Amino acid sequence: MIFNHGNIEKRKNQLNLMQAFLNSGLKKDYQLVLLGSPRCGNDLGYFKLCKECADENESITMIKGTNNQTVINSLLNIADAYVLPSTAEGLPLVLLEAMSAGLPWVSTPVGGVPKVLGDFENGKIMHSFEMNDFEECIRQVKGKNSRPDWESNFNIDRAGKQYSQLLEGE
Repeated sequence: MIFNHGNIEKRKNQLNLMQAFLNSGLKKDYQLVLLGSPRCGNDLGYFKLCKECADENESITMIKGTNNQTVINSLLNIADAYVLPSTAEGLPLVLLEAMSAGLPWVSTPVGGVPKVLGDFENGKIMHSFEMNDFEECIRQVKGKNSRPDWESNFNIDRAGKQYSQLLEGE
């Protein structure tokens, strides 16, 4: 299973993700599961387009909802990979959630992802927001575990040291 969760809205690029998935060979081996809801009324049209795409393709499942941590954790624990297709983000917490669950991840080159996560071995950043290399990236991270990347880079000791250096002006 390839998993994504968050608000269903145009900048999150889920429709492009679904189309990339359907145009790839991944649908033979994977189910694409999206968990999310529109953030506001302006997102309803985009949500409906995504829902129609999912309803027309048995290899895509959309689950409405975004705030049920039990459901999120359950899906993170059974997924094989996490994908972030967004065109606008800062440093997406959903990737950190996926890494804490040990999921290999694939992301568009959005926000702080290339600078902060670009050197990690168990995730892959696509070349563009068009997702032309989506299938290749998913195949490259297959079977990897991103938990060691998360444990060594996002812990209190490292954060404390970096914060201290910042305060000292180093």
